[in-house]
Amino acid sequence: MTTILNLKPLIPDFVIKLRSPTDKLQPLQDKIKEYLNACIVEEK
Repeated sequence: MTTILNLKPLIPDFVIKLRSPTDKLQPLQDKIKEYLNACIVEEK
């Protein structure tokens, strides 16, 4: 038996990423760009 769920993706209104002193800046900036590219929401 196969069940298909019609779920909509959840997009958070606010995202926070904590940076520790040992974290490199470039991977953090890459992750921020990834979030921004994936979560573009048009204003109505």
